Amino acid sequence: MKSPIRHPVAMALPLTALLAGCGGGAAGSAAANDAAGNAPAPLAATANQADAATPGGPTANWHLPMRSAQLGAAERDAIIAAAGYQKRNGRWDASEGPGDAPEDRCPVTIEDQALDGPAIRDLNGDGRPEVIVTASGLACFGMAGQGFAIVTPEGTGWRAVINTGGIPAFRHRAGAAWPDIVIGGPGTCFGKMRWNGREYVAAGHDDGEGHPCTIPGMEDEPAPAPAAAPEGASRPVAPLGLAAGYYVEEGSPCSAPSGGIYYYDGRRYAMIYPSTPETSETSPVGHPHRSGHGWDMDDGSRVEVLSPTRMRFTYEETGPPMRLCPTSRLPANIRVR
Repeated sequence: MKSPIRHPVAMALPLTALLAGCGGGAAGSAAANDAAGNAPAPLAATANQADAATPGGPTANWHLPMRSAQLGAAERDAIIAAAGYQKRNGRWDASEGPGDAPEDRCPVTIEDQALDGPAIRDLNGDGRPEVIVTASGLACFGMAGQGFAIVTPEGTGWRAVINTGGIPAFRHRAGAAWPDIVIGGPGTCFGKMRWNGREYVAAGHDDGEGHPCTIPGMEDEPAPAPAAAPEGASRPVAPLGLAAGYYVEEGSPCSAPSGGIYYYDGRRYAMIYPSTPETSETSPVGHPHRSGHGWDMDDGSRVEVLSPTRMRFTYEETGPPMRLCPTSRLPANIRVR
């Protein structure tokens, strides 16, 4: 029986180190490569590789291997800001508000010790280092206790590739520039993200040893095609930049969603609860205010856009990441009329 991954706050070990204790699986191999700072073999020459040879850019004078402690204060601030976090009272924080108590805060840092290897490494084999930013706190990330963002150099600045909750373990695939990411946390079956050429998208589940697995209650869910976006996701809809449709909590089946279901169509939005769908009401999108990677809505709620098909809803408390579900797989009684 595989040992479950323990709460990262109670046990300060990264996901891959924990997985390595379960046996000599694929994760152990990936962890060894990452811990040694080995990047995947670069693919054929690309535009990014051509850019890497061009003088300038934020990593022009960087040389791997490089420790996070070598970053200057200005570099660190620029990277964390690009990752989408806020600086309050001189400290970087992942929480939605300042919070009055220590337990309300979610500190953000760039630390090698927080990962299964260096925080600065070339993840996509283009010759330029990416930086992995980590955040921690139950108030922001629930039982996983940790979140992360990957920031890549772009032009003279930085761009966030992904920002989500969980503990990352990287799996390099032959022929793929960006590695798969297994999103660790409590349990024995974890979500996996895969690069589709533009962004990271959900790509099924992994048991932490490189084997597919199924979360109980999701047996009726077909495995998503790695490079295919969900139904209706071809065009993000203004003003939020989300695909129109219904969003359910990641790890929850579309056919029997748990928690709230978020609906958005560009004109209206609503939070629907399966136990009392008749009480749900849509609200006009109105004039949302852009803030970081999200939007502050007129009613005081907030929508954080993780990708065109992934989001997080906040109203007083920050919700879990949510993914787009095809409307045809949602129970008819919870759909917006």
